[in-house]
Amino acid sequence: MTEGSGLTGRREGMRLAGYCGLYCGNCDVFRAWEERDAEFLKSEAEEDHIPVEEVKCEGCKSDEVMYWCRKCEIKRCASEKGIDFCCECLEFPCALILRFQRSQPHHGPVLANMRAIEDEGIDVWLNNQNTRWRCPSCGRRVAFYDSFCRACRTSLVR
Repeated sequence: MTEGSGLTGRREGMRLAGYCGLYCGNCDVFRAWEERDAEFLKSEAEEDHIPVEEVKCEGCKSDEVMYWCRKCEIKRCASEKGIDFCCECLEFPCALILRFQRSQPHHGPVLANMRAIEDEGIDVWLNNQNTRWRCPSCGRRVAFYDSFCRACRTSLVR
C-alpha cells in the first residue's frame, strides 16, 4: 500500500506531510532512521554533536521527531491552532512561513506544496511526493540533497 491509499495509508502518509508543506519522506534523517542506516545516523550525530540515540525521526506529525523539529515554531503554531497545514490558517502566508521558506534550499517549495495540497488534495499530493522521492531504478527512498541513490548508486538528476 502506498502512502495516501486507504485509511491506513493516509494516516501513515499524513505523518510525512509537514504542517509547513515539507515532505518528510525526502529528509536524510527520516530516510536513515527508516532504513536503520547506522553509518549515516552516527555521522549525523557526530556532525550535530548529539548522542546517536537522538538521531531519529518518524515524520513531522509523529511523536518521534529530530531535535530541530521538536523546537519548530511552525509545528507549535499549527498544533496550537488545531490545523493540519499552514494553508488552513487565516494568516497564511505569515512572516513565520515566509522566513522558513527562505531559510534553506529544501524549504523553498513549501508555498507551492501548500497550493498543491489545496488544489489536488492531500492524498494526491502524498502519492506524488512518495513517487518523486524514490530512486527510479530500485525504488528506494531518496533525500532532497542526494545526487545518487545510496542503495544502487543511480544518478538522481532532478
